Amino acid sequence: MKQLLITALMVLMSTGAQAQKEVFDKYEDTKGVSTVFISKALLNLAGGFASIGDKKLGKMAGKMDNVRIMNCENKSLIAKIKRDAQAIYNRDEYEEMMRINEDGQRVVIYQRILKSGKNEFALFSVEDDELSIINITGTITLEDMKQFTKD
Repeated sequence: MKQLLITALMVLMSTGAQAQKEVFDKYEDTKGVSTVFISKALLNLAGGFASIGDKKLGKMAGKMDNVRIMNCENKSLIAKIKRDAQAIYNRDEYEEMMRINEDGQRVVIYQRILKSGKNEFALFSVEDDELSIINITGTITLEDMKQFTKD
């Protein structure tokens, strides 16, 4: 019985970490959805030259363990992906850190502190015809994320 309880507790503790990965994995091979995974090794190799879109990572690259990016311009999928992602981000373990609403584009930054003490940030951006999710895990801070989102 004790073994069963410990196993159940471990499964519940890992569910949050798996849930985010599952959204990316679920839509990874879906037509009309683009996904990118960048490992710590590549981030360290690229260093200050790396960028996501038109944003330079600079010193932030060394603080990252990995980056996952999802982009969808298929209107019929946007609502479905949005619903799945919001089901994750609206859980108690994620805290809404910043919200931007400008010219029909809505960006929300969520943060979750992992058991390792590292941070997970999710930039969730929705427009009428495009959805983007950027998930970054590492020792980065909210201040790093604010600098990253500035033009």
